[in-house]
Amino acid sequence: MMSHQLDYADLYFQYSRHEAWSLEDGAVKSGSRSTDQGVGVRAISGEKTGFAYSDEFQFPVLTQAAKAARAIAQGRR
Repeated sequence: MMSHQLDYADLYFQYSRHEAWSLEDGAVKSGSRSTDQGVGVRAISGEKTGFAYSDEFQFPVLTQAAKAARAIAQGRR
């Protein structure tokens, strides 16, 4: 992960969509829809583990999360 002396690193992506409808006398009374997404980053260096996360999937944001997890695992944060 970013080529800085880690023993292990991984990314965990999650995306879920939920939809709900309420009916009254056979007609739609209300409805809702939601989307949840995120990515977790884990970096391991020796006995130390760093975690970071983001709810965005864009490359610059993922890079920032990876750098944060690496810094935590290496004791720099």
